[in-house]
Amino acid sequence: MARAYRAFDRKVPTSGGGDDTMDHSTMISLRDARGRLVTGLGHQEAQPSKVEKVRRFLAGAG
Repeated sequence: MARAYRAFDRKVPTSGGGDDTMDHSTMISLRDARGRLVTGLGHQEAQPSKVEKVRRFLAGAG
């Protein structure tokens, strides 16, 4: 599923021998009606940039 949605994930063993942890994408993807990626909102992306991307996405969705 991660590959289908172009997400990153990787199991990371812990040094203490306990449970493993996971590195993974932290992006919200905005997709069209056919499921194609239109744009993404990065975790550390500035709020104004995210807002503008969502506005453009919604303007094109109608």
